[in-house]
Amino acid sequence: MVPTTPYECFITALLCASCATLILLDSASVYALLDKCRLYVAGFLLMVVGRDKRWKRKPPSPAAVAGMKTKTTKRLLFLRHGESEWNLIFNKGPKPLVPFKAIVALAREARLLAALDPGSVLYDSPLNAEGLEQAQELARLLRGGGALEGGDADDAAAL
Repeated sequence: MVPTTPYECFITALLCASCATLILLDSASVYALLDKCRLYVAGFLLMVVGRDKRWKRKPPSPAAVAGMKTKTTKRLLFLRHGESEWNLIFNKGPKPLVPFKAIVALAREARLLAALDPGSVLYDSPLNAEGLEQAQELARLLRGGGALEGGDADDAAAL
């Protein structure tokens, strides 16, 4: 049976390429390739069919919060990760350049996939140079090497 529709041709080519890949690669490379494909499919499905609407929920009323009995008080410190490659591509710089930066990111992702590198620009984006500097500065700060920028003495003492 010869494939006749574009869909049949695509599926046939995909199956042939998959079989050739499984035959030519060692087991560790096949595992890395399949794991990355699994991540791509899971991410795509989550983006397309995900229905996470928790951000639409209304916060509790101040009266309800005031009525709760507090047993202990704790101080919670929120830390944000440093700047990542994702931030650099999609959140920084002029917005009209985003499609071009996305194409570059997809090309880098394809290069990583072809090299069977488990890293990813899109799925688990690494910190860029500025993000690594931010992480090192935060580590120094948490070890007691300096005061919080924009904070007060009580914030610095809490760390």
